Amino acid sequence: MMDAPPTVSFENDDVDSVERIREKLRREGAVILKGYDIADVEDFSAMTDRIFGRRRFSYAGGASPRRSLRAEIYNSTEYPSDLTLMLHNELSYSSRYPSYVCFACFETAGEGGETTLGSSQNILSRIDPDVADEFRQKKVCYIRRLPAQGMYSWRAAFQTSEREEVEKICRTAGANLLWANNDTIEIREGRGATTVHPETRREVWFNQAAHFHPLGINADAEATRLNCTFGDGGAIPDDHIAHIRRVLIEEAYQHKWERGEMIILDNRLVAHGRMPFKGGRRITVTLI
Repeated sequence: MMDAPPTVSFENDDVDSVERIREKLRREGAVILKGYDIADVEDFSAMTDRIFGRRRFSYAGGASPRRSLRAEIYNSTEYPSDLTLMLHNELSYSSRYPSYVCFACFETAGEGGETTLGSSQNILSRIDPDVADEFRQKKVCYIRRLPAQGMYSWRAAFQTSEREEVEKICRTAGANLLWANNDTIEIREGRGATTVHPETRREVWFNQAAHFHPLGINADAEATRLNCTFGDGGAIPDDHIAHIRRVLIEEAYQHKWERGEMIILDNRLVAHGRMPFKGGRRITVTLI
């Protein structure tokens, strides 16, 4: 299991804190920020700008439902509160993915709601070498089917009602798009199962096969929306996915939130997820 991320106390205009955050991200892959007391979206925006500059990443075209609160700042994934969101690296099913993921807590859950974190390198090391090799060789094809209306619609996912804009986003990402007669779309994206971190030069597990695969789907609405195969079109065996899911569960560190905290992750080095919860729970996210 991944250890708890290091904590940086960020007070007032402490310039040195920014460099400490960057250094801990390089070494640890994740950092918890305390002391700044993030109270609203404006505080969150100001802090992320201070650390990274104004270079946020748009989630348009992403697979999970979420609402935009302001430019490139979103609420956390709107999956039903009784579901567990498995460890995953953000947008690892796409050729366009962020380098960093930043979370802030505005309201803690009454019960549960921990954000789970896991080392992508440790996950890869624990996956059976034969299974990992098969994924390396065959890669993964992700399949999404989105209707025209509803929470999981292509209009919600792509944040536009213009078909031409959807097609442009898919072309940029290298995804294959098919329009059906009922205005439903099917998107297919072929991606590798691992990647090499540009700074550490270490290989890490970097895919969402365990979530897209039918065995990993834990809500009826997902069954017709998400799927995946090997890159050659062959079925990914259920026992492969069951094994990977066990590793993801065992590697997950559960972070219990405090209001006003931030967590920053290197998206390649650290995967994240969410435990079921009861009560309010307001977590905001931006991608860098």
